[in-house]
Amino acid sequence: MARLRVVFAFRPRKRFHGARIMRVDQLSAIARAHLGERYEFQTMELFRAGQPRRQRQALKALRGAVVVFLKGSGACFDVDGLARLRAETAGICIDHVDAVVGLGPIYPIADLHIFSSHAGMRAMARRVPGEAAFVTHHADPRILTRDHRAAEAARPGYFGADFNTVVPEALKPHFDQADFAFSEDFDHALARMPEVNLHWAIRDQGWRGDPPLPAWKPFTKGFNAAWAGANVIADRGEDDAVEYLGEDYPYLAEDASEPALMNAFARAEATVGGEEWRRGLERMAAVRARSAPNVVAAELNAALKRFV
Repeated sequence: MARLRVVFAFRPRKRFHGARIMRVDQLSAIARAHLGERYEFQTMELFRAGQPRRQRQALKALRGAVVVFLKGSGACFDVDGLARLRAETAGICIDHVDAVVGLGPIYPIADLHIFSSHAGMRAMARRVPGEAAFVTHHADPRILTRDHRAAEAARPGYFGADFNTVVPEALKPHFDQADFAFSEDFDHALARMPEVNLHWAIRDQGWRGDPPLPAWKPFTKGFNAAWAGANVIADRGEDDAVEYLGEDYPYLAEDASEPALMNAFARAEATVGGEEWRRGLERMAAVRARSAPNVVAAELNAALKRFV
């Protein structure tokens, strides 16, 4: 029996973005390793809008496949291209990740909407056209796990673009802050990550807009921290923080205000290496288990079964 072909597609401008590396290249590799006997997984860089020849080539390559568009990547297709996608593919999916849900020409014709945030899934599962499925946002598989249970000092670090976070000025001298916005920068951050035992997962809440846009962030920084063997400081109000860490996780900040963040860091600093610290690491081990590649692959398989 021929395997169903599944193509993870992205737009050219996402070529060097972390979302493309993780939710196209890495996710397809995870899928290939765990589901390769059932499906044939491929990736495809699409084209810029207004390129009819490239559109024809893409449509030919996608014929008969299930297409998983990264965020709004399908916006490059014109009206005729959208009609052919609908008629000639085996299925159309959008992996929304953290994009605003409801925009773009693919949205109303998608058979399946994939969410990687539980908050987003709860909010939108019954509102999207088509069906909805949850597929955990995995950690970067290049991260090396270090045992930090007997740590003698808190070594905080932030791994992400500076404009996405808030760090109180008083804490910045303590921080290993690896600013990166593109995938190649993360390679340098990976070398520093094993020394960090307290990851900073605080987000500047201004990203959502006022009024808030329908967009939700997966707990990726928490997953990366878990796979690094570290504890994490997270905002209780962050979309999926409590979902994974639990209400009683010791280093949850009450909000993203400076006093709350300073309190969360002071608690970590005071308890490092002790019973509370180790209890936090046990919770992070549970987060690691929930974001393991076999779990991600099983969720993806459950999402794709409807096309078989």
